[in-house]
Amino acid sequence: MTTCPVLSGLPHLITAIHLAEQAKTSLFFTVYRYRPARTGHPRDPKRYIAAVYNALERGVKVTAIIERGNGGDRRFVTNHRLALDLRRAGATVIVPPRTRVVHAKVFVADNFQLLITSGNLTLGSAVRNIEYGALIQDKKLATAARMEITKKALAHG
Repeated sequence: MTTCPVLSGLPHLITAIHLAEQAKTSLFFTVYRYRPARTGHPRDPKRYIAAVYNALERGVKVTAIIERGNGGDRRFVTNHRLALDLRRAGATVIVPPRTRVVHAKVFVADNFQLLITSGNLTLGSAVRNIEYGALIQDKKLATAARMEITKKALAHG
C-alpha cells in the first residue's frame, strides 16, 4: 500500500482531476456540495466535472453518489443539476434518501486509487479553505471504500 498526502486547497481538486483523466475502466466519486465558479476561475470545480464527462466519452464506467440536500436549501440546487446532467451523459447516479447525508468526499479510479479528502467541489474549498486528504493506492481498500459508501447510500433509515 502506498500513501501520498495531499495538502490544502488546490491539490485535492487537481488530484481528483488527474484520477478522472487517468481512469481506464471505472470512476466513482461522492459529492456533498458542488458549486461551480461563475467567472471561469482557473481553479473552478467544473474542471473536475469536465474530466468526468471525458471519462464517460472514453467508455469509463462512472458512478456518482450526490447529496440531495434539504428540500428548501438552495445551496444544493447545483447538486440536483449535476445529478441530472451526469445521468443524461450515461453515468450511474445515486441520490440517497433524505434520511442519509453524503458528507464523505471520496474519489476512486479503477478500483485502485482512492482519494479521501475534506474538500468539497467548490471554489472556496479549492482556494480559501484549509483542506486535507490522502491518496491511497490499494485495490482492497479502494474497492472496500466504494462498496461500503454505496451500501450506506442505498440503505433506508
